[in-house]
Amino acid sequence: MKIRLIVGGLLFALSMTANAAIISFSLAGPYTVDGGGTLSVDVVVSELGGEIVSGFDIDIEYDPGILSVAGITQHEVLGDSSLFDALYDPDPDGLFCLSPASGCLSIFGVSLLDDLSIAGLQNGASVILATLDFNVIGMGSDIVTDLAFFLDVSLGKDVKGFGNQVIVPATSVPEPGSLALLGIGLLALLSGRLRPRSNAAA
Repeated sequence: MKIRLIVGGLLFALSMTANAAIISFSLAGPYTVDGGGTLSVDVVVSELGGEIVSGFDIDIEYDPGILSVAGITQHEVLGDSSLFDALYDPDPDGLFCLSPASGCLSIFGVSLLDDLSIAGLQNGASVILATLDFNVIGMGSDIVTDLAFFLDVSLGKDVKGFGNQVIVPATSVPEPGSLALLGIGLLALLSGRLRPRSNAAA
C-alpha cells in the first residue's frame, strides 16, 4: 500500500508541468476568402502567465497560389525601434525563411532592453507581435486556404522570454513544486528500502 502511494505521488509530480505560452493567429484557419479580396491576421503569443516575450524569429507558411503578402506591421512590444530599444525585421520576400514551404514570410524581433523594462512594456497575458496582410490572388469565391507557423529551435526559429530562454515551442518542464514532490517520494522510497527489518520469532 505504501509503495502504491509513493508511486502515485511520483506519477502525479511528473504529470505537473509549467504553464506554457502558445503562438497563434488572431483568426483561426482555415480561411474562406474571395479572389481580389484581402486577409488580415495578427500573430499573437498568449497564455504568458507572468512570462514576457524578449525576442522572436518566426516563419509563416502560406499558399502563394492563393495569397500574396501585402504588408507586415510589427507591433513594437519589445521597445521603440527608433530609440534603439529593439530591432525588428519584417521579411515579406521570405529571404530569411528556413521553412520548406514555397510560400513563406519571416518576422524577427529582439529587445535590447532588460527583462524588467520589457515586462513594463507588455504587462499582459498576451502580446501581438505583428499584423499580416495578404491579397487574395486566387480566382473565384469561397476559396479555402490556411496559414501555418514554422518553428524549429535548432534553427533559431522560436519565441524567447525571461533570460533569453525559449518559451515557444514549449518544452515540458516540471515545476519546482513537482520536483520537490519527486525528491520527497524518492527519499521515502529509499528510506523504506534501507530500514533494517526485524526478524519475526518463529
